[in-house]
Amino acid sequence: MRKRTIFYGVVVLLVVLTGAITFNTLKARGRQEQAISPAVPVVIDADRAAQRLSTALRYKTISRREPSSIDSAEFLKLHDHLKASYPLVHQRLKVEKVNTCSLLYTWEGSEPSLKPVILAAHMDVVDVDPGTLTEWTYPPFSGEIADGIIWGRGARDNKSQMLAILEAVEYLLQQRFQPNRTVILAFGHDEEVLGVNGASNIVELLAQRQVAPECVVDEGGTVRQNAIPGLKGEAALIGIGEKGYLTLELTASGRPGHSSSPEEETSIGILSRAVVKLEKNQFPATLTEVKPMFTYAAGQMRFPFNVVFSNLWITGPVVEQILLNDSETAAMLRTTMAPTVINGGFQDNVIPASARVVVNLRLMPQDDIESVVERIRQTINDSRISIKPVGYSNNAPISSSTETKGFKIVSKAIKQVFPTAICVPFFDTGGTDSKHYARLTPNLYRFTPSIKARDEEGHGINERIPVENYLQYINFYINLIKDFQVDDPATF
Repeated sequence: MRKRTIFYGVVVLLVVLTGAITFNTLKARGRQEQAISPAVPVVIDADRAAQRLSTALRYKTISRREPSSIDSAEFLKLHDHLKASYPLVHQRLKVEKVNTCSLLYTWEGSEPSLKPVILAAHMDVVDVDPGTLTEWTYPPFSGEIADGIIWGRGARDNKSQMLAILEAVEYLLQQRFQPNRTVILAFGHDEEVLGVNGASNIVELLAQRQVAPECVVDEGGTVRQNAIPGLKGEAALIGIGEKGYLTLELTASGRPGHSSSPEEETSIGILSRAVVKLEKNQFPATLTEVKPMFTYAAGQMRFPFNVVFSNLWITGPVVEQILLNDSETAAMLRTTMAPTVINGGFQDNVIPASARVVVNLRLMPQDDIESVVERIRQTINDSRISIKPVGYSNNAPISSSTETKGFKIVSKAIKQVFPTAICVPFFDTGGTDSKHYARLTPNLYRFTPSIKARDEEGHGINERIPVENYLQYINFYINLIKDFQVDDPATF
């Protein structure tokens, strides 16, 4: 009798599990994206638009850690180029320089009761490694246009986005378009070095004015093929969250002396063992921040991926383990730490009194700076090692909701320009200027209307953008600005 009871209990449990799994899978399938008609592409003079971007790429607006090392003249030349290229923008919008090199534009709406929208980008670029110059097809600051492609540092990250926004506003002004919702354009000058003097100062100014935007749309995810296992077609990745930033300096002290008679433990040995401890004791993983991506996309996936990702309540541990087997996906699940600088000693026959290592951490939203430092301290568990934060740091902003007006409008604008793409929220393991805007609004959406190959990363060799894709950038922002003027969520 007892065996029969256990058997029936197992059968019932299997039936319930099967029913729950089937229900969740069908529910995900029923979550289809709203049908949105592609927008008729706006006719833009492609040659002139490409030339304006090409000229912008020639200015060496390289950001530096030390503000005094920035060549402000290059940024001011770029400002002059923008003023000459977009005359209506500079006549009709309020234009302000922030901290010399950043720019803030305000396009006043006709209905002050509507919350403004902020479109953000940055004008700075990373430097080019001199050792790679011979590997560039065209010089990195030439802005060469060849075979329908614009070449140069900033073509992807991020001058193309900044100029596309300005192209869109200039076009709408030419069409005598008047927004009812205020549109703010915010262009920082040091995003590549964490935005502490650019976007941070822009946000401070807006906070003083008590600006509370509907949302911020900044750089971020792109349109990609094969972005998520099992997903049919292209995915437009909309960043709804990003990691925090923290750098720690670990210094080990030991007894200095002659290398011919070393102590059992030297400062370098002490520090090396600490680094090994850290690498062997990684932060715990969680699917919390990637769940929205998988559950949002599950209905568009082929079997068996749709079943797996619709039922993370039971498949989660397996999915987590698979993601942890790849460093790129593992970074989406936990706070990461990487030793990036190590030094100690000055001569081959002298044992140094101290050694130092720099560890860079990218923080998940559930880990704050204080708790992270304490965990590092406990993991190392060695009083001979001092631990202190250095440079800029920030906790991760709380990930934004996918149920807001802002997310829905960004998705709509994407579908109008990339009709076959499936809009999917994702968690960015890097960082953008948008982290500073968390002070103004919880609604931060990170998207770049880019279609790119694997060798077209923003910081890589031969950075470039096809003119055809650049025109999609412009059309995306034209639609985005117009879509944001609708204030009835039922129409999204």
